This record gives sequence, structure tokens and C-alpha cells, in this order.
Amino acid sequence: MLDRFLHTAVWVAFTITVTVMLVNAFYMVISPDAWFKLPRWLGLQGVLTRDRYGSGWGGVQIRILGVIIIATSVWIAYELLFSGSGK
Repeated sequence: MLDRFLHTAVWVAFTITVTVMLVNAFYMVISPDAWFKLPRWLGLQGVLTRDRYGSGWGGVQIRILGVIIIATSVWIAYELLFSGSGK
């Protein structure tokens, strides 16, 4: 019973974490300025500031980071779903 509960709790935490991470990544790619307008609990900007990274070269850096996060997530999902353990 406890194993089932822990298994479910881990998957729920994983799902929430991945969802928040991907929401941030898509906002980063679409509009770094809009990403900085997200609530602090959702935006996960840390020490990055809107003045420095909201536009220009800083905005390009934020977009690149968003693409890296999305690409890494897709790669991990692909490996989990389609990679056989019998290689």
C-alpha cells in the first residue's frame, strides 16, 4: 500500500515539475518579456532581471535557454518512451 502511494506521489511531483518547467520554457521562447511578467512562483527567473534579459541580446539568450530546455525534455521523453532496454 505504501509503495503504491509513494509511486503515485513521485509521478505527481514529476508531472508538476515538468509542467512548470515546460510552461516556463515555452514562455521563454515565445516572449522573454512575457516570461518576466509571470508570477514569481511560476516564472522561476531567479536573479535574472527584466531590464537586462527582457529584450535585445539578453532576450536572445533567454530564448536559446528555452529551446535547450524543450529539446532536452523531448530527448528525455523519447528515450523513456521509445528506447528499448535490450540494446
